[in-house]
Amino acid sequence: MKKIAILGSTGSIGTQTLDVVRANGDLEVVGISAGSNITLLEQQIREFHPKFAAVGDEAKAAELRDRVKDLPVIGSGMAGMIELATMPASEILVTAIVGMIGIRPTVAAMKAGKDIALANKETLVTAGHIIMPLAEECGVQILLFIGGIKAVPAHLYEVCSVEGANAWQPFWKVTFPLVTPFILLN
Repeated sequence: MKKIAILGSTGSIGTQTLDVVRANGDLEVVGISAGSNITLLEQQIREFHPKFAAVGDEAKAAELRDRVKDLPVIGSGMAGMIELATMPASEILVTAIVGMIGIRPTVAAMKAGKDIALANKETLVTAGHIIMPLAEECGVQILLFIGGIKAVPAHLYEVCSVEGANAWQPFWKVTFPLVTPFILLN
């Protein structure tokens, strides 16, 4: 079972990532974060039971701590995002937060040996000269998420499900061939 942490679990890519987790029994969410949408983050915490959650907004983090005293540790600000990115329980970090704020947690995760599923283009646009050599130095993989994946017809995935494919087979046999020109793997 792959253990993942998600920076930006309440945004579009983050919620889609959680949809994939729901559909596949071989993924476990061990960490999630949000900028300020603590209502959705609380729902996600209660559904997925991560070991750690982080909120970018310090005041919202304090409010969430009051709401979920019975659940995981809640970190806040950049320190919370870096703690989530480097948590020992995760193998893969999905970076789905907007803007350059994702650079520091991504670098920290790579130095901690985490593979990166990158849905944050700003990280590569502004710091690609740091990120790509660091990935090689740290021996981690970077998978870029792109919007083109939405163009894959749903019935192709349904066929995989009917045929008994595991979680990775639909990716390699359906998604990857249809979007290969847009994906960069190191």
